[in-house]
Amino acid sequence: MALRPYLMRDFISALPEYVSEQILSYLDELSLCRAESVSKRWREIICNGHLWRKLILRNVNTKAIWQRLGKRREWISNLHRAAEFGSEYYKELYPKIVQDLKMSNEMWKLGKLNFRKIDCASHDSKGVYCLQYDDEKIVSGLRDNTIKVWDLDSLKNTMTLTGHTGSVLCMQYDENIIITGSSDASIRIWDVKTGEPLHMLIHHCDAVLHLRFQNGIMVSCSKDRTIAVWTMSGNPQNIVMKHALVGHRAAVNVVDFDEKYIVSASGDRTIKVWGTEACEFIRTLQGHTRGIACLQYHGTLVVSGSSDCTIKLWDIEAGAILRTLEGHEELVRCIRFDSHRIVSGAYDGKIKSVGSESSPGPTNTSKRHLYQNNIGTQRSSVPTAVRRVPDRFLLPRRLHRHLRLPVAARLLRRLLGGARPPLLRNVQPRAVGHDPAAT
Repeated sequence: MALRPYLMRDFISALPEYVSEQILSYLDELSLCRAESVSKRWREIICNGHLWRKLILRNVNTKAIWQRLGKRREWISNLHRAAEFGSEYYKELYPKIVQDLKMSNEMWKLGKLNFRKIDCASHDSKGVYCLQYDDEKIVSGLRDNTIKVWDLDSLKNTMTLTGHTGSVLCMQYDENIIITGSSDASIRIWDVKTGEPLHMLIHHCDAVLHLRFQNGIMVSCSKDRTIAVWTMSGNPQNIVMKHALVGHRAAVNVVDFDEKYIVSASGDRTIKVWGTEACEFIRTLQGHTRGIACLQYHGTLVVSGSSDCTIKLWDIEAGAILRTLEGHEELVRCIRFDSHRIVSGAYDGKIKSVGSESSPGPTNTSKRHLYQNNIGTQRSSVPTAVRRVPDRFLLPRRLHRHLRLPVAARLLRRLLGGARPPLLRNVQPRAVGHDPAAT
């Protein structure tokens, strides 16, 4: 027993500082908060490495809601000005961000939302069939054959695009172009900044009901029961149809896809899965008792809404129904989900949000609340009574020599009682020079 203290060492303090920073940068917020109280040296490493800033950056780079919040609250630009802001600034900023997100979640749960209306009615018709928005603008496709762009702050119409001869039923835009589909059976491409028409595609022989594009591929679907897969290059003039997918027995109402699968839903009550690369048919998902009006696909999860007034969650690999959600009284027309909630809109005039307990992904709500309860009790300076690193943070010398960064981080999280963050799932040991905050 007398030899035990000499066989142990504080590996965080003993390693070169940049290596220790790498190890500690794998920690979640709760573990990082506790690590600061282990010793003055540990806190010094965390401060010098700006690890709270790196933790915020990691969330901004992997979670869209953090990025949107950062732009709205205008702290996102401060993440790239570490020289002007000390480590304490980022440590104090983190719980403020978490509190903002918590308040947003509470507002969703309680339905305490602020509403502002835009009057889209024209002299001869009214109705909005599709829209997309970002932090600056809203782009909408209207029944009066136009696409209107609105300023998000003032809600004023800044641009109107004309050219379609039928209602604009679907659209998507990125930083360069807007692509729209219409009941006139055409697909049109527009310059997102000027509104100038760039190209028109004719393939479908009936209304284009939905389209999506990403990574050089566009997929469109139509009332003519077909799905078209297009290849895109940097020039909007060079969009070429690659494949036509046939198999549905009614109008194809919605499509979604990633690099592995194309998923389509139809009025024939089925969801069909196709391979993105070869465009081959893979399987049919059956379970709805009436036509399917909306769908979203991400990872291995498909969420669909139908005229049977239900929402179904599917495992795309197994082709199985994971859950059926009821509550709407009429056709479920639109649906979106993330790791926290499913939001649906229906012809019953209601928007419903299914959160936390019923959502398709993990929420880590308890851990976030635990962090909130603890962060306020942490002092900016380490208590003077802490003279050395507690024994539980010391490692045998033989283990210390062979320890790799993710392994060390996992061990630290266990000792500190923190959680394994999503970024570290299935992570293999990496070289010392890897910066996890940059991934």
